[in-house]
Amino acid sequence: MSLLSRWKRRLMALWNPPGFQGVFFAIESLHLARAYYVAAELGIADLLAERELSIDELAAATGSDARALDRILRALAAFGVFAQDRVGRYRLTRRAQVLRSDVPGSLRAWVRMMARPEMWQAYARSLDAVKSGTPAFQLAHGQHFYDYLGRHADTREAFFAGLGCWTEWQSSQLVKAFDFGRYGTIMDVGGGGGSLLSHILAAHENLRGILFDRPETLSLAEARFAAAGLTGRCRTIGGNFLEAIPRGADACIIKNTLCDWNDEGAARLLRNCHAALPPGGTLLWIDAVVDPRSGRDRIVKMLDLEISALLPGGMRTQDELVALAEHCGFGRINIHPTAVVDMQIIEAVKAAETVPAVVAEPERHAETVVLNVGLLLPDPVALPAATSTATPLA
Repeated sequence: MSLLSRWKRRLMALWNPPGFQGVFFAIESLHLARAYYVAAELGIADLLAERELSIDELAAATGSDARALDRILRALAAFGVFAQDRVGRYRLTRRAQVLRSDVPGSLRAWVRMMARPEMWQAYARSLDAVKSGTPAFQLAHGQHFYDYLGRHADTREAFFAGLGCWTEWQSSQLVKAFDFGRYGTIMDVGGGGGSLLSHILAAHENLRGILFDRPETLSLAEARFAAAGLTGRCRTIGGNFLEAIPRGADACIIKNTLCDWNDEGAARLLRNCHAALPPGGTLLWIDAVVDPRSGRDRIVKMLDLEISALLPGGMRTQDELVALAEHCGFGRINIHPTAVVDMQIIEAVKAAETVPAVVAEPERHAETVVLNVGLLLPDPVALPAATSTATPLA
């Protein structure tokens, strides 16, 4: 190595100390996320689906300032999202296809949901949230996240549309990961639009299903079951799972729901499931499992930050999951990996009639929403199936 080369390396070390690039790009990626949001909100990928367009044409079509929009698009182009030719016209790239609204696997709605102004306002309160233990969203907006959705239709619609980007793929993978056909009747507690239950029933013709969710959220699931020809094998029941869960199933599914609640709320839901199940009935709790001693589950840990910013819950470790289940009267606990990075299937069997809960048969009603904050990757690092005997919660 020449003397000049050695001096260059020393100078680079002065300006690029260990960890510099990682910290720099992590912080600067906030602006990349902002650029993604602007492009998704303006529908740039849809405009470029037919042909290349100049920045002036894109600005005119979106009602934007050409110079400001060009800054956004050229930054995205630097990361392979869109491309610009020699005369300045933009075109789609393979990486930009997922920002279209009319293609399978589109993530446009998810990008629009994750980077909405309400979300940024919540993320800005992260330090206050850490000091107080109160979710950042509640600090920023003065109310629980789901209460906010109930009062703001545009945010609610964006939220459910964003979650819908993932639901079908999740359901198709979960059906492959576990033998749901061993049961007679399965109840999906908080089952939303019925995607998972529809996939399960389609895969097992002798199985019957119940979807239990809030009365005002059932019509979407009912329409889906009717379209799939499942009405004869599936019914919907309305109610509040924190108050009561109806009997009638030998297995209950809870998917991406317990992570929304702190231990008190989660325990209330599990106790109600315990009371609704027959002796020996099974709880199928579908959620992420955090490995506190490994860096392999980075996506899960990022999702944990996302959920805890919005809601009072969060992801739990294997010991925490097992302890919570045992505390609420479940035993013989096994964890099954799936192809969905933030979902493991925690199988737990009702141990004994020792945990009190209110059980009732709520009235049937209509319309559905999907309450599932999650992210999928095709190659997750799966936790091996395991049986644990963690100490029950006091």
